[in-house]
Amino acid sequence: MWLKTSLVTALLITVHCCFSQRVLHGRIIGMPGMQPIAFANVGIVNTKVGTMSNADGTFSLAVSLSHLDDTVLFSALGFGRKVIPAKDLVDGVTIYLSEKPIALEPVTVEARKDKKKSYALGNRYTKGGFLYVDSVSSGAAMALLIENKYPAYHADLVFPVYLEKAVLFVDKNSLPEFKIRLRIMEHDTVTGFPGRDLLHEDVIVTSSIKRGWLDFDLTPYAVQVDRPFFLVYEWIMEDYERLDLLGLYSEYRRNNPDKVRTDSTIVRGEKIGFRNYYQFTPGTHFGVSAVPFSLKHYRSYYRLNSFGQWHVAPVVLTTRITVTNQHRAETRSKALTAECGEDARVCEAERLCETFIMDYGVHGMQVAVSKNGETVFSRCYGYANAEKKIPVRTNTRFRIGSVSKALTSAGLAKLVGEGKLSLDASVEKYVPSFGAKKYKVTLRQLGAHLGGIRHYYENLSPGLKRFDHYENATQAIAIFANDSLLFEPGSRYLYSSFGWNLIGAAIESASGEDYLSFMKTKVWLPLKMFDTCGDGYDSTAGDVSEVYAVTGEAAKRDDVSYKYPSGGLVSTALDLVRFGNEILTPNVLDAATRKDLFVEQRTNAGTAVKYGLGWSIGTYGNGRRVWFHAGNLPTSSAYLLIYPDEKLVVSFLANTQEGLLFDVERLAQIFSSVR
Repeated sequence: MWLKTSLVTALLITVHCCFSQRVLHGRIIGMPGMQPIAFANVGIVNTKVGTMSNADGTFSLAVSLSHLDDTVLFSALGFGRKVIPAKDLVDGVTIYLSEKPIALEPVTVEARKDKKKSYALGNRYTKGGFLYVDSVSSGAAMALLIENKYPAYHADLVFPVYLEKAVLFVDKNSLPEFKIRLRIMEHDTVTGFPGRDLLHEDVIVTSSIKRGWLDFDLTPYAVQVDRPFFLVYEWIMEDYERLDLLGLYSEYRRNNPDKVRTDSTIVRGEKIGFRNYYQFTPGTHFGVSAVPFSLKHYRSYYRLNSFGQWHVAPVVLTTRITVTNQHRAETRSKALTAECGEDARVCEAERLCETFIMDYGVHGMQVAVSKNGETVFSRCYGYANAEKKIPVRTNTRFRIGSVSKALTSAGLAKLVGEGKLSLDASVEKYVPSFGAKKYKVTLRQLGAHLGGIRHYYENLSPGLKRFDHYENATQAIAIFANDSLLFEPGSRYLYSSFGWNLIGAAIESASGEDYLSFMKTKVWLPLKMFDTCGDGYDSTAGDVSEVYAVTGEAAKRDDVSYKYPSGGLVSTALDLVRFGNEILTPNVLDAATRKDLFVEQRTNAGTAVKYGLGWSIGTYGNGRRVWFHAGNLPTSSAYLLIYPDEKLVVSFLANTQEGLLFDVERLAQIFSSVR
């Protein structure tokens, strides 16, 4: 890959097998502006599967059949990322990335006594060049670790510092014009490789120079670093450019077989293979040094495609950066700032939420926390409608998925407390239309997922997504009423949303009202849960958030009337916190009956199932209790957690499924009385 001559050049051409693979074509769009995203990174982490989008947002990604069970990552600076299973991607897919706010630490401008100083760090030595191209992949990059150490050591340099200007040496360029992107990445101290991005905006330089230094001005971005970091440079080449360049190398191999050979070298114990092309080096070569002095004092890495595995480079990248101890005051672009006052917990919670929405680009989300009955944290982020730029507000309703079961459990408990329902009576007593089965099924068994009732079918239609409207829960049980039980009730645990739909029908029978009317008048209104209701069919009236598919695209709103009791409600984070406080200190519910909801149920054989009635039962830390439920829909996500020993309630809602990745337990720990 590199030659020990006066002109050291490097070329890696990866030949991908054209068999046993899928080639996916698609486009990446940024929201809310709906503009194509140029030069976004696409690929499977730490594999050879990776590429970069073209200037018009289009991309081609070759995925071997062995990687179909992996997930493809879509990422662009300034936008949230998407992680989608490779097998779920179809040819011609459009991926929508949500524009993300940039969380910047506030800059305090003070009259400082010390004089402003600038320092140059990095490698200035050069002897040759390094180039990587690939006709299939893209996103190749080289990185240099920037440290304050010999031979670029400054005794009075103290982190943190601000970044001013980076320079990269171009050893040779044979193209009429080329583009290079600079990224600033953290130093992952575990792997030693480049980690997450510290600069969240594109810094791309277009040039036609044949040899010389490229300048990258970083002063407008106010990037502050407090430890060693990486300068990372990506070759930006569109599909047609890579194919043209590869064609030149293929032609050279055919015409000059005696001048091409396979070779290898060992750098820091890692064997690296490469192909030498003597006296033939088209493309843009980064300046490098391969002398022992450079290899001893600098750490340089390369990767072959977007998200590909980083490798120790056999050469050291020639790049420098100027840093300063004082930053000149500049405009702050799209910054999120934490208005947390003196409460450090609020600051930490803000950072957790802001980091999450930046990393994942969730279109919109709500978060709320209460302690001892008092709301101590409530925040809204992003858009309820990303296309129209309608922000999320505290009264924006989100789909809560299976958290609906927890709310329905309160209706069940209320009727049990009033003597209108018996947990151990056969459900057939209350819902004759369910029909007699081989075994008796009780409400308690249904509530604990021990009833032998099936869940949704694996395929989304007609199992999960439906567009037929049902007037009430009793009518909706027709979907599964004629099915046989899967097993004798009580013999084993099987999570079943349809079992909770049947509980909703029992609530209608005992109360004489349809499920939604009963819950509204007997539970939600008494608890001042004014923003909780059933999700209306094909309507976003009443400040209801849009829902978004895994690709980031606005999804068609299906009719969830068939599953209001188990997964069809909408609510807000504050309403869920109010509900959690009622669970902790019952006023509307009977306290004794409420306790039944949190008794861990068991199979007939005595095996605990870690589930009560509508609630998962768990412990954390030193045996402290937690009652919780998650809501997981293809277009929404939700969490509700109650920590009874600490009188702590945490709720989280998002209008995409990616919200399930939010560290809601960490949020709870921040406000926990025991840290």
